[in-house]
Amino acid sequence: MPALSRGGYMSGDDLILARRRAWLLASNSTEKSIRERTIVIRAMLKRTGATLLDVTRDELVADLARPGIAASTRSQYKSTMYGFFTWLQEEGDRLDNPAARLPRVKVPKREPNPFPTGDIQRLLNSGIYRRMRLWVLLYAYQALRAGEIAAVRGDKIDWTNRRILSWEAKGGRFVWRPIHDLVWPELERYRDVRGWLFPTKANPLEHVSPATVSNSMSKAIKRAGIMHRAHDLRGWHATELIERDVPTVVVAHSLRHADTQTVQKYARVSDDTLTAAVTRLPVVEVPARAARQVA
Repeated sequence: MPALSRGGYMSGDDLILARRRAWLLASNSTEKSIRERTIVIRAMLKRTGATLLDVTRDELVADLARPGIAASTRSQYKSTMYGFFTWLQEEGDRLDNPAARLPRVKVPKREPNPFPTGDIQRLLNSGIYRRMRLWVLLYAYQALRAGEIAAVRGDKIDWTNRRILSWEAKGGRFVWRPIHDLVWPELERYRDVRGWLFPTKANPLEHVSPATVSNSMSKAIKRAGIMHRAHDLRGWHATELIERDVPTVVVAHSLRHADTQTVQKYARVSDDTLTAAVTRLPVVEVPARAARQVA
């Protein structure tokens, strides 16, 4: 029989996930992060038909191997399962850890593919609505992610000092950043809004989901005949700053990354810049013909 909780009957899995949620909250994880991990675990249980206490390594491997998912998704799945079942073992609920030796996932490194400036102009001129136009500018000039754009609030904009709070930044950080001159007049249209700038149609007390922002942007980009992802607008932001000799540490802060190495995933150095760089190497004299051949 399911265990009885204060709110009613809960299954063993529900109780474990509730304990896990409390543990993650105590470790200062964000609600968003906890929700995403829980969705991954519940989806695994539904696909395997197992429970958290009896799912096997073979079942996890088979689930990890299911077709049609990206390498990055497999890698995240493995990380989520390892973290969860390691915790479950440490808690004494299981003697084994079925996720301890899941296959290593090879994630191909993607060449940075920033949005060209001309395509940004093309997208803005493609007849997109005002809200979409602001999303493009927030992506490109504020380097906001889809989740950050979805969660923009009027009362989290410093209208006096022209700054915007990144409400759902990666890692659960809340950071203030100055507002670009091109973004400012578009945001001023919302000056009287105190809550979410982009609420859902069903409930104005909730903001649109990151998926709504990302999918809507992707459709607009495709309609404009542009072969890029919305996230590549952040790549444009990083690349253009790097090309203008902005220090990498400043670029990292603009992207709201904790370290400068992550910038490499976004910025692409142009051929002109590479050519200009290599021409600064010391020049040696190359003989017209060698005096004698040396093996």
